[in-house]
This record gives sequence, structure tokens and C-alpha cells, in this order.
Amino acid sequence: LDREGRRRYYDVRVSSLSQGYGMVGGQVLSLRDVTDRRQREQRLDVLNRMLRHNIRNELNLVRGKIELAAVDVEGQSPQDHLDDATTAIDGIVARSNKLGRLSQMLDSDHGEAIDIAAELRSQRETGGLDFEGGTIEINLPDRLVVSGGSAVLGAFEELLTNAIEHNESRSPHAVVRVDDAETSEEHVVIVVSDNGPGIGQQELQTMNAGRETALQHSSGVGLWIVNWVVGRAGGTVSLENDDGCTVRVRLPRG
Repeated sequence: LDREGRRRYYDVRVSSLSQGYGMVGGQVLSLRDVTDRRQREQRLDVLNRMLRHNIRNELNLVRGKIELAAVDVEGQSPQDHLDDATTAIDGIVARSNKLGRLSQMLDSDHGEAIDIAAELRSQRETGGLDFEGGTIEINLPDRLVVSGGSAVLGAFEELLTNAIEHNESRSPHAVVRVDDAETSEEHVVIVVSDNGPGIGQQELQTMNAGRETALQHSSGVGLWIVNWVVGRAGGTVSLENDDGCTVRVRLPRG
């Protein structure tokens, strides 16, 4: 349910009221707010998948590459195997750093107002949104104040990073704009779109379901970070593929 601009999730239960002699006099409908519990369960799902699947597989890869580097095989350079192992370790460290950043973002004040247009432009001018071979276009009003504080800025930085780094086109490009048709006096809808290959169907299904399973999980934690941060700020995130990937972020105005 959407209450006061925020989406909440409830556990619904129905109990019958007895009048005696086996007759039912009515029913009691109870709704228990489980929004925070649902988010905690999502975090545990993602962390469990990362520890049991991603990191385990990557460490097995590192071990295998190191073992191959110790074997003298004609036509294969030991240094190539060591370089692959180093790359895998760098990926593990980067993912761990991202999880640490996630904790800081989720613990920050999500009720604080922030001029997201000014902050994104400042990041671009100072080189915070510079990507080799990619460009970012910011089509936002001069001033656009939303709720969510610095965590929301981090969420948009994550979206833009993914839009460029996972873009396989010759000239990766991302655009940030306001959807005027969906924006109201209470909420603003900010769209991040790119010209990349789009998001895989499994990724879309996992995010829409809000839960990871043994047979269905997302490839990373970036989209979960965005989803959790925006949800804490009282907003919503939707994803779709249309000549690339389009992410719509709906946030309360600051």
C-alpha cells in the first residue's frame, strides 16, 4: 500500500469472531507492517548469495590460476594466470567495498533534502562522473530538491556507473532527465536511460520479485543498493528495457 507517498508492505491475517453455538458474528482483519523486515530479508538473501556463490566461485578461480601459474606448460605464460588471479581478487575487494558503502548509505539520514540536480552537475564537473569512452548527459532543472540526502546521490551515481561500465556499444551514453508527465507536486520521477544492451530477464524478474532464490539471482548488488536507498527515502524504482535500459526513480520532493 502507498501511504503518505511511501510504499509499505503488510502481513495480512483474518480471524473469525464467534457468537457461540458455532455461529460466526464477524471477522477481524489485521495488517502488520513488515516493510523493514522485508528489506532485512532482501539484504540477507543478497549477502547469502554473494558469500555462497559469487565469492566462493571467484576464490576457486584464484586458486586454480595460482596452481596453473606454478605448472610449466608450453605456450602458456605463468604471468597471464597470475594476472587473471589478481583481477579476480580486485573484483572481490571492489564488491566488499561496495557492501561497506551500502551500510553507510542505509544508515544515513534519508529524510534530509538534497538538490539532486546541483549535486550531479557538481560530480560531473569535478570528474566524479567521468568514464573512459562514455558520456553522461544531465537534462535536469537548475534546481531539483528531493528527499533522501546523500544516499540518494550515491544511488544515482551507482545507476550512472552501471549504465556506462556495462555498456557494450561503441559510444556508451547515459541521460538523466525528469519525466514531466509522471511528476507531481508531491513527487518527482527522474529517469536514467542508456544505449546499452539492457538488463537481463533474470535480473528484471529478481528485482521485481524482491527476493533472490537458488535458481534466480541478480548479478551484483548495485541495483539492490539503489532499490533499498530509494525505498528508505519513500520512493520507488522501476526498470524496463527499451533500446537500452531505462530506470525510473520516483522520489518525494524535498
